[in-house]
Amino acid sequence: MTQSVAISKPETEAANPARRIELGGCFNFRDIGGYTTADGRIVRWRRLFRSDALHRLSEDDLDLLRPFGISSIIDLRTDRELDEAELGLLHAEPGAIHLRAPFIAQVEINLDSHAATPPDLADLYANMLTYARPAIATVFTHLAAPSSYPAIVHCAAGKDRTGMTIALILRTLGVSDKDIVADYALTEGFLASWVEVARAAGQTVAFNQVHPNLLRSQAITMRTTLAAIDAEFGSTAAFLNACGISPTTIDGVRANLVGEDEF
Repeated sequence: MTQSVAISKPETEAANPARRIELGGCFNFRDIGGYTTADGRIVRWRRLFRSDALHRLSEDDLDLLRPFGISSIIDLRTDRELDEAELGLLHAEPGAIHLRAPFIAQVEINLDSHAATPPDLADLYANMLTYARPAIATVFTHLAAPSSYPAIVHCAAGKDRTGMTIALILRTLGVSDKDIVADYALTEGFLASWVEVARAAGQTVAFNQVHPNLLRSQAITMRTTLAAIDAEFGSTAAFLNACGISPTTIDGVRANLVGEDEF
C-alpha cells in the first residue's frame, strides 16, 4: 500500500508515514494510531480512522481498506449532505455499520468571501460544540464498545466536525495538545484537492462565497479551540460530562484505543 504524509512540523508524532492512507476517492483518510499518551502508552494503530466523505471510494480503494475489516462508519454529516452525496461502496460491505451522528442540524456557510473582517474559525467551532453534544455522546458511546472497531469517523472534508471529534477523543486518551494540534493541521495539505472535487460535484456549500479562512486547517484554530474548552469547562473531561458521557463510557473508549505497544 502506498502511503504518504504532508505536514509542516515533522518533529511531531503526526509525521508518522503510516498515518495517511492514499485512496483515489478520499483525500484525508488517516489513522490516529501511534500517538504517545501521558502515561507512556500508545494509541493503537488500525483501530480508529478519520476521513473526509467516503461516497467516492472505488473498488480499488475498497481493496486497500478490506484488510482493515472496518466494522463502523460514524457519519457526522447532516441529513441534507447525506441526501446529496449518498453513501457509497464501503457502506455496502458486509459487517460495516453506518452510524448517523449529525454534528449539527444544518450546514449553512455563506459568509462573504470579501468581508472586511475575516471570520474566526475557532469561534465557529465554539458555536458548533454548543449544539454538537448529542452527536459527541453518540460517538463516545459507540466507541466504548469493543465490537465497534475498526471504526471510521468522517464528515464532508474531515476537517471541522471530524477534527473536533478526533481532538476530543485524543485528549481523552491522554495525547498531548501538541500532537492533537499537529494531527488537526495535517488536513491543511489535503484541502485543495478536496475543494476542487467538491466544487466540480456542485455540492451545497457555495465555495465562491466562502471566505478562504474557512477552508483552512491551521494549528492556531485547534489550539484556540482546546483553550476555549478549558476556559469554559475546566477540562475536556468536564465538557464530556456536560455532553452526558459517563466515566464508564470514557474508560471503555480508553480501553479500546490505548495499549502498551504500538501494534
